[in-house]
Amino acid sequence: MNSNKMIIDELKKELERVKSNEVNYFVFSYDRSGKINAYKTRINEEIGETIWNAVSKSIQSLDPDHLYNYEDSDSADNEYSQLIETKEVPKSAEIIKAINETENMLNNKELENLSSPKFAIKAGNILGFDSITKKNFMENKKKFMFLNDESTFNKIKQMVFLEIPESFSALYFKDHIVILRESIFESIFGYREKMMKFLEDKKELSRKLISDIDNFITSIQKDSRKARKLYNAYKRDYMKDVTVDDIKKCVKDFNLDVKFNEENNKIDYKGSNPWHVVKAISEDFFTGRFSRDNYESHSKRKMN
Repeated sequence: MNSNKMIIDELKKELERVKSNEVNYFVFSYDRSGKINAYKTRINEEIGETIWNAVSKSIQSLDPDHLYNYEDSDSADNEYSQLIETKEVPKSAEIIKAINETENMLNNKELENLSSPKFAIKAGNILGFDSITKKNFMENKKKFMFLNDESTFNKIKQMVFLEIPESFSALYFKDHIVILRESIFESIFGYREKMMKFLEDKKELSRKLISDIDNFITSIQKDSRKARKLYNAYKRDYMKDVTVDDIKKCVKDFNLDVKFNEENNKIDYKGSNPWHVVKAISEDFFTGRFSRDNYESHSKRKMN
């Protein structure tokens, strides 16, 4: 049995234990500084069912054959579920430790000023992570009231209410995080900041290929999908040897919309299709061994 299937099977067993009401549920909110606020729920039937359904939908949709290691995948959001060890994720250790230490606490904090509040729901040994926008937070904060006593509610003015999603963006279980939506996972755990810092440190790799480097950097900073592709490409040893001539050959072979500045023999990013530039650098195009047809690869798993 492969390790992915073992993890999924264990998750499903834990899910059944949660359903049997042997465990408590906790709701946590946390901000960018890592401050954790815990809300132990006296689960009423509606809230308990909602939490269980959200966790269940996330887990039941997992397929071992389409569960890739995060570092090997350049997939778009929702195309594949992915797996990453928590030790590889910035802030995850602090967040998970804080959550485990703050069960049974009720520490109120005003979240209305946060642009995107983050939250987790703990059911048994499963942690489901997501984030909500300020707009959704304001519109739905009374949808699920975690205190049933109206008088208590009136006394606690800085109470937090969260709309539980249909499924979660990431699940934590036994030192692994299952990623269901990459962009939100990256936002919650600070992975985007890690990518951006890495790309900034590798700026010279971009400069040797790109003419209008400032436009290129700005574009990458605005789009996590482009940043993710470059991050995965720039970690590979071959990148230091890639030349503009290599890119030109790729552009010619696959008829890509990429222009070049003839004065400095570099890519004219502003005049090119930005995705064609990023995908060319990321080796997203290949020719079939048998059909000799040209293809675009959305996900690459190294086989050796």
